[in-house]
Amino acid sequence: MTAAVIETLMSALQIAPSNRSLVLFHVGGGAIADVSSAATAFVHRNLQALLQIKAIWTGPEHDEVNRQWVRDTRAAVAAHLTGSYVCVYRNRRLSTR
Repeated sequence: MTAAVIETLMSALQIAPSNRSLVLFHVGGGAIADVSSAATAFVHRNLQALLQIKAIWTGPEHDEVNRQWVRDTRAAVAAHLTGSYVCVYRNRRLSTR
């Protein structure tokens, strides 16, 4: 993970359409890689890091802008990724509290 990637992600968070959105890193390597990828449901054991770009919002009127934010953020760091999986969903039970 380079400083440029971190700066890009921090900038993306500053313009996220929802203040509930976030970026998560799961660090790999080390002992986690000692277990076979086929041994458990978590198959990503050989990765250095796993990046999650999460858009979290409350109403359907914000669906497209939040989905686009995820697409744009992913595109901004795509050159540094070896693969990706996109899962976009809205929790309809999430209140606006």
